[in-house]
Amino acid sequence: MKTQRWMLPLGMIAVLSFLLLTILGKFLWPGYNPISSYISELIADENPHVHLMRTFMNIYTICFCLFIFSIAVHAFRTYHVSSKIGYTMLFVVAFLSVIGYGSVPISMDFIFSANDIFHFIVTICILLITILAMIFIAVGYLRQEHLNTMGKISLTAGILFILFNAYHIVAIVTGQNILGLIQRLTFYSFHAFTFSISWIYTFKSNRW
Repeated sequence: MKTQRWMLPLGMIAVLSFLLLTILGKFLWPGYNPISSYISELIADENPHVHLMRTFMNIYTICFCLFIFSIAVHAFRTYHVSSKIGYTMLFVVAFLSVIGYGSVPISMDFIFSANDIFHFIVTICILLITILAMIFIAVGYLRQEHLNTMGKISLTAGILFILFNAYHIVAIVTGQNILGLIQRLTFYSFHAFTFSISWIYTFKSNRW
């Protein structure tokens, strides 16, 4: 248990690293528009500060993987089966992110390149698994009375995540030039969940 406790604050560190990526990315790249441009463009080869941006992304990925691993292990010891399934699925998401985004470089040169198709498939898989994971986690927490607060946080974040993703599809179909903004709202809803759960586990010892 002690070997996993040090991993609990890593969820917050992961979120802060992601925020630095998205905020600094805008200021360091004057031509980048966060309203219309996806976050993935910040770690594309064309970004003049790509190495710094990828450093933030790597910190986020490593911290998130370790955090989810620690929670998943804890869930298998004490939580409802739904929470076990949910956190296992989130760990799969983290693994897919490492393999899918880390092993194949992103470029903005070719809109329909093999890399773009690969990233699209990985992204769809990650979104679908994340939605299912958050539903399972929320159900698992809500079935245990002393975990109702975390259940409500998980459910709220999950609903927002689904709604923003649904609107993302509508925006694409209707040609709205705010895809970057919608993607940020989607990610931030999930990261609010990550930060909140990490905070509770780190500073509320009775939860562990």
